[in-house]
Amino acid sequence: MGKKRDSAYFKGRLKRDYPGIYADLQGGKFKSVREAAIAAGLIREQTALQILKREWRRASRSQQVEFIEWLKDKRFLAKKSPAAPGGPPRLVDPNGILLPHVVADIQAIMTRRRLRPANVCQELGFSRYDYRWRRAFERLDPAPAIFLAVLPSWLVKNRI
Repeated sequence: MGKKRDSAYFKGRLKRDYPGIYADLQGGKFKSVREAAIAAGLIREQTALQILKREWRRASRSQQVEFIEWLKDKRFLAKKSPAAPGGPPRLVDPNGILLPHVVADIQAIMTRRRLRPANVCQELGFSRYDYRWRRAFERLDPAPAIFLAVLPSWLVKNRI
């Protein structure tokens, strides 16, 4: 069983290890023992991003889908461009540069799976050192046809 970490514990730690902060706590500079403990570095506050990540993992699949739809509705996520008539969805613009929504999809998958571009390149079946994928992903160069041949199946396999 874990040790009790209540205000009495933190007051004792402050008094013993951080007498200056303890004096400020007693003098009313801090509103609470928790605030003083944070100032001393005994407690680390979680960032909003850490909280969002934790809650995302706890959410059910339907809640995650509902949240993604809410993001799309609020225009935080790009809407998908329509597929070319009679063919698969378009991945590149006329110049061969990946479309922004495709990059956003790849980035979302990378974030969810904690991947780096080199990992994606490897999963696509190429060397993780192949710079062409990174340049295409950053929209600096046209995406090579060899990558575009396998990218749609990877996107479908990893779709949120």
